[in-house]
Amino acid sequence: MLAKLQLSDLQAAIFWNSAIILAVVFALFIQWKEMKRLRLSLLLGFVVIAAVNTALVIGSRLGAIDMAGWQGLFHGGVLPHSSGKTILGGILLALPVYLLFKKYWRLPGSLADVIFIALPLAAAVGRLGCVAAGCCHGVITDSWLSWSYGPGMPAYEWQMEQGLIPEGAAASLPVYPVQAFFVVSTLLIFIFLWRIRRKLKAPGSLALLVVGAILLNRAGMEFFREATTNRGILGFMAGGLKIGQWICLLSGGVALGLFWRNERRTVIPKNSSKRVSPLVIAGALFTLAAFILLFHHLLSFEEKVVLTLSYCPAMAAVIRRVWVGWALMPQRLATVSLLSLTAAIVVAVPTDTIPRIVKGDHWIDIGVGGVTGSYQEVSRNCDGRIIDTEKIKLTSAGFDASYNYQLSDKENVGAGVHGSFGEVKSEDPLSENNFNYRALGPYLFFNGKGLGFRGGPLFVNYGGRPVDNGQQYFGPSTQTIFSAYLRVGNRAKYFVDAGYYDFPFAHFSPEPVFSFGLFNWGFEDISGGRTLRLALASIKDELGFVASGRGALGKTNLFLEGSVYVQKEVMVGAGLRYRWIVR
Repeated sequence: MLAKLQLSDLQAAIFWNSAIILAVVFALFIQWKEMKRLRLSLLLGFVVIAAVNTALVIGSRLGAIDMAGWQGLFHGGVLPHSSGKTILGGILLALPVYLLFKKYWRLPGSLADVIFIALPLAAAVGRLGCVAAGCCHGVITDSWLSWSYGPGMPAYEWQMEQGLIPEGAAASLPVYPVQAFFVVSTLLIFIFLWRIRRKLKAPGSLALLVVGAILLNRAGMEFFREATTNRGILGFMAGGLKIGQWICLLSGGVALGLFWRNERRTVIPKNSSKRVSPLVIAGALFTLAAFILLFHHLLSFEEKVVLTLSYCPAMAAVIRRVWVGWALMPQRLATVSLLSLTAAIVVAVPTDTIPRIVKGDHWIDIGVGGVTGSYQEVSRNCDGRIIDTEKIKLTSAGFDASYNYQLSDKENVGAGVHGSFGEVKSEDPLSENNFNYRALGPYLFFNGKGLGFRGGPLFVNYGGRPVDNGQQYFGPSTQTIFSAYLRVGNRAKYFVDAGYYDFPFAHFSPEPVFSFGLFNWGFEDISGGRTLRLALASIKDELGFVASGRGALGKTNLFLEGSVYVQKEVMVGAGLRYRWIVR
C-alpha cells in the first residue's frame, strides 16, 4: 500500500479549488500560444474557447444528474441540483457547441486542434484536486498499488456505511488510487500529443485524436473505479460494463475513425474564417452568459471563477476590436451595451448563499474599491456645436461603511459614511482639470419593496492645482455637494432607478453626475446583495452608458462589485464589500 490520505475539509477545499482554477489558467495559456503560432484569430478563438468552457462546466453538471432528477425535470419542470459533476458530460456537450460555431462562423479545423490540445493537460491538473478531495475513489484491492483514506474522507465514509469497516476504524480498506491513475494517464496523453502535433497533416486531426484518447482512457480507468461513485446513470451496469464505459468506447471509437479518415484525405481543404462583426460576437457572448444565469444554481464557486477567467480574454479581444474600429462601427452602441451586460453577468453570477435577513436583524456593510480610466470633457458654443474636447484621466480609491436595520421582511433603514481620494489629469498641464482631491460625507437611506432612496452631503477638498510662472493658477478650494439616489420598483426583481452625484469621480465605480437605470435585475435578493444594472449616464453633459453588478463570492458574506462606464473613453471600477451580520 502506498499511503493513507487524510485531509481536513478546509485543506481538501483549498486543494480542490486551486487545482480547478489552475487547470483553466494552464489551458488558456497553451491555447493562446498555439493560436499565435498558427496565426489564428485571437478574437474568434477566445470567444469559441469561452463557449466550449461554458459547455464543459454546465455539461459536467448536467451529466451528473441521476434518472430521478431528469424525471422530475420532465414531469415538474424544475431542474434539480446536481450531485456532482462528470467530465464525460462536459465533453459530450462541448462537442456539439463547437460544431455549431464551426458551421456558422466557418472556423478552420486548426482552431479545434488549438482548443482541444489543452484538455488533457487541464484534466490532469484538475484531477489533482480530486486526489486531495478523495472523491471518485477506486475499488477495494489487496494490490501493493493502492492507498487508504482516513476518517471523514469519502471512501472511508462509504465503506463504513456499507459495513465493510467498523465505526472508528483507523483507515479505510485499501483501494486503487484511480484519481492518481487519471492524473498520470492524461498527462502522458498531453505530452505524447504535444510532441506529435506538428506531424499531423490535416487540420482537425489533433482535436479528434485528443477526444478519442481521452474517452478511451476514461473507459479503461473505469475498471479501477468504484461504480457507486459514478454520477447520474453513468455507473449503471449493462452487458458487463458501465453505461459510462459504453459511451466512452463508442464515442472514442467514432473519434478515432474520423481521425483516420481525416488524415487519409488527399486534398486538404483550406477554409478561412468568416468575418464576424463585433456586434454578433458580443451577442454570442451575451447569449452564453445568459445560459450561465439559467444554470447558475448548479455551479460551485470555483466553476464560476473558471467561467469568469474563460470570458476575460474573449471580452478583452472584443474590446480591442471595438476600440480599434470605433469610428467605422455603426453598431458600436449596441456592441458595447451587450458586452457590458455580459461582463456584469459573468462577474455577478447570482448565488443562493446570502443569509436570509429577517425583521429585527442588524448588519454592517464595509467596502473598499477603486476606479481607473478616462472620460471626455466637451466644450460647446451657444448653438450646441463642439468647439473643444479634452481627455480627462482619473485614478481613484474609496471606502463605504453603513449600519443597517431590518424594519420588516421587506424594509430596512440605515446610515453610513463614504469617502474617496484620487488624482485627475488632463492633456493640458495648465488646465483646471489637473488636481487631487479628498471627499467625505455621511448619508441616510431607506429601502422598501417598491421604493428606495439614499442621500446626503459630500465635503470635497481640492488641491494640487497647476502653477503658472511661480504664481498659483488655481488655488486649493473646498466644496459641499449633494448625492442622491432613487429607486422605483421591486429591488428583488426588476426596477428603474436614478442617481444624482454632482462630482464625476468615484468610490467603487464610475459615479456619473446623473444616471438613469434602463435594466436592473435583483435575482430575488431582497437584501440587494446581488444586482445587475445598465444605465444611461452623464459626465460633464456627455451621454454614456454605465454597467455594474454585484455578487457573493462563494458561501461567504463577501461581495465582489464591478462596473464599466463607456463614453468615447472608458472607466472601469472594482471593489469588495463585506457584510457582517450582527443579528
